Amino acid sequence: MTYLIRVVNQGKFRKPVIGAEAMYNPEYHSYNGGGMITVVKK
Repeated sequence: MTYLIRVVNQGKFRKPVIGAEAMYNPEYHSYNGGGMITVVKK
């Protein structure tokens, strides 16, 4: 999975969890991602 971010502030930021489910069969689903991104000054 790839995230494209535009950095304008330093700090710690939380990535949301992404979920997907088949419309007519909830047996097929995926929940992925989540975590933290830390932006520091070079």
